Amino acid sequence: MAPSDLRQLRYSDHFLVWSIRTSLTCCTQCRTLVREMDRAFGPLSEAGQCGLTIFLKAMGQGKRVIRIGRPGHIELTQDEKSFLALFEALQAGDRDRAAAHARWLAGSDAVQDICLAAGALCRLFTQRGLEFRRLEDTHAAAEALPCGDGKVTILPKRVHPDTEVRSLSSVF
Repeated sequence: MAPSDLRQLRYSDHFLVWSIRTSLTCCTQCRTLVREMDRAFGPLSEAGQCGLTIFLKAMGQGKRVIRIGRPGHIELTQDEKSFLALFEALQAGDRDRAAAHARWLAGSDAVQDICLAAGALCRLFTQRGLEFRRLEDTHAAAEALPCGDGKVTILPKRVHPDTEVRSLSSVF
């Protein structure tokens, strides 16, 4: 069974989820995010920050609403599990599986851009010896939360109908 919370993840998996959450709720130049990028990617830190930004912009081209948790939220959303599965598939060299995960996440023709952006960021993880663990390839039908015009739903610490909504395009 796929891990359902951050405490069950490897460092690379946890770091990717946390970085995405932090970038979308704070900013890509957040001091904490920059410091953790330095730890994870060392001399490739700027490339890691740039890669994450490009990946998130590519995700913003998608048609689906992406659900993520707030930084510090323990539970993983189904979409966060799909991010991890996408990166693991890319690291394993399984392009078809990676494309399937990107298609699931984007719900559009942005699949190639997402795979290219994720692939570049994934190579940085690999260069630093950070590997992703294979998760189950199951997608639960997630209940849609009210999302307005946003592309990303950021889940509060406790999920309730008053969910805050932010658009990926409004972050950049």
